[in-house]
Amino acid sequence: RVHRACEEWLFEGIGCTRLSLREPSSPAFYLVRATQYSARLVCVPAPAFALSHVCCAAPVADPTTGQLQKSAELSQQVKPLVNPVALTTLPSGMLCVADPPTLQCFEPTGMMVGYVGQVGTLIGQYTGMAGITSDAEHIYVLDAHNHCVTMHRATDMMPLKKIGSRGSGNGQFHHHNWGSDLVLDGQGRLYVSDCNNDRVSVFSTELDFKYQLRGFSKPGSVAYGNSQLFVRCGGEIYVLNVNSRKVVRKMVVQGRLEGVAFFGTMHLLVTSASKVDIITPDGVVAGRVDLADKGVKFLTRMCVDPTQTLLYVLDRQSRKV
Repeated sequence: RVHRACEEWLFEGIGCTRLSLREPSSPAFYLVRATQYSARLVCVPAPAFALSHVCCAAPVADPTTGQLQKSAELSQQVKPLVNPVALTTLPSGMLCVADPPTLQCFEPTGMMVGYVGQVGTLIGQYTGMAGITSDAEHIYVLDAHNHCVTMHRATDMMPLKKIGSRGSGNGQFHHHNWGSDLVLDGQGRLYVSDCNNDRVSVFSTELDFKYQLRGFSKPGSVAYGNSQLFVRCGGEIYVLNVNSRKVVRKMVVQGRLEGVAFFGTMHLLVTSASKVDIITPDGVVAGRVDLADKGVKFLTRMCVDPTQTLLYVLDRQSRKV
């Protein structure tokens, strides 16, 4: 129960200690999730709430085509990104952005189609998203705080299956903040970097555990291309042959490395600060694009659209794509 007394917000829950919060300088809404044994209090600043409420409906799939239907109301509005951490593109060209605790879907023009997700630990609920990838049928979301991977249906973003828990066993993860990532190889395998376990776990597209890849130190962002898996480990990029399951070489790129993506059939893209390095398969930096003049401050993740003509980059500092 949340109620206001004088200038304080009081929160009471079954089996919970009474919590008193001074009212913030700016108006805010307090969202409460409570069970018999626990409760969670989330403060949402009023400006974000006011801009987000127009997108309260989840997307609806057309029963004939299976594609997302566009809401007339949503097409007039753009939901602001609050804390985007990862992104991926669907074969249809739509862009999916992981903005905890929601999974949002946009047209290439930036118009929002819909979103799903809320704070929690159940299937379809998130606490700390870290990575996202997709194929023609599914969207896979990695939640670092809940140590799990959730599979959504691509047509309507309906959550279908969730796996994982904290640990070091098969199918378990021990993530650190938002340092982990996941990627598909187009051959029925899903690679999930497991930061604190110093490994990459491999699953089927139905989230059945297959095997583990080791030889890494604190693996982070991952990318796939030409039968090779690229894994960022600190300031190095490990290149692994997925057929032999062996690390074949390491690449060192100047700057603080963040995201990696494979472009076309020959080039690896790496983000660092406001720059994107274009690297050849043998590790030579073939070019560098500085997006500072575009207002970009701190690039983290990125993805290439299915037509290989658009590059989406996530600016974590300005919270923009």
